This record gives sequence, structure tokens and C-alpha cells, in this order.
Amino acid sequence: MFQIVHPDQIIDPVTKKKRLAQRGEYMNAATFRVRMRDWLKSQNYQPRPEEGGTINDLSSERRLNLMSETYVNIARGQIQFLQSQDSDVMEEFPAFEMICLEKTKPQRDWMTRWNSARQKIIKATSATEAKNNNGPFFALKNDFIWMTISRWQLPFPSFDYNDGMWIDDVDHRKANNKGILLTNPMKINWRLFSGEIDIAPIFTEHIEESFL
Repeated sequence: MFQIVHPDQIIDPVTKKKRLAQRGEYMNAATFRVRMRDWLKSQNYQPRPEEGGTINDLSSERRLNLMSETYVNIARGQIQFLQSQDSDVMEEFPAFEMICLEKTKPQRDWMTRWNSARQKIIKATSATEAKNNNGPFFALKNDFIWMTISRWQLPFPSFDYNDGMWIDDVDHRKANNKGILLTNPMKINWRLFSGEIDIAPIFTEHIEESFL
């Protein structure tokens, strides 16, 4: 678990989380890596012989860097998402567009991922149909599509490890032109995402090398 306090800072996800949160004691990514290694050592953690030094070794530089970068990106995503819920902002910018900020290798098949998610909730979503890997990826801000495409079922980026994708505000006129204002989607309760987010899977799950 971690608490968002600043785009470049995270609360210690391992030790004394509640005390740290209450007292405002935060750490940067470099300190996080040091303390995470110390904690793993205290737990007598040993990677499997065949995974030592790989991305699935929790103590490896690659894994710790990935964790740190992912935490920070999720923190930024949550901040942007919560700020976008302001009633005046929602009135003027009622939707998001998912955009590519950085090309990653190999590139994920976002068209299939988006359309498959859309198909699951087609009668309750405002999401546009993607025509290719550049989209269009438009939907109302509190549409379930955002949780459905997320690896962690969160309605904001990062949607996956090293995904290179982000969300951008879409104004009322553009949303209307895309036809998404005419829909009546099932909406998420955005307040459920205003506090701590469970990011345990980012730390513990097995990761495919091909995605990194």
C-alpha cells in the first residue's frame, strides 16, 4: 500500500506505513530502492537460482527500478485523475483520451486490449471503438473502460508496466463530436480511488521479460 503525496515521492510501502503517512515522512525513489533491499535482506529473501539478476528477482536493479518507476507513474496518474473530478473541470472536460507518450518495445496491442475491454461492457460504456493501435481511445472520465484495461484495475495510468501510455483531458466539444456524451455508461465511484492504492502485485507478481 502507498499514499500519494507528491508526483516524485512515495511513502515507504514496507515499514511503518501508517506512522509515515501520519507524520508526512516520505522518501524518494533512490531511498526506496535502498530500503527495499534492506527489507528483503531482513526477510532472508533469495531469488530462485534461475531468476537471479533478472526482472523476477525482487532485489535486482531492474526490478527495483521498475517498481519505483511504476509507483511514481501511478502516483502521477492518481493525482491527475482526482484533480479531474472537480465539478468545473468535469463540466468543461468530461472525457479522457488515452495517448501514447513513449514508444515501448515490444509495443503492446492496445487496439485489441481496448476493444476487448469495450466488448465486455459494451452496453454500459461510452468508449469509442479503436481502429488501430493509435486508437481512437476516448471515453468519459468515470467509464469502467479505464479500470478494465488496467493491469491493476485502476482507472488511471500506468495501465501496465512500462506501457508508455497516458490520459489527456478531452473538452466538451470534442467529446460531443466523438458521440460519447450521448451515451449513458455505468460509472465508477471515483471517491474509492482517493486514498491508498494496493500496489502489492507490482512488487510480487511474475513479469514477462518480453514486456520490458
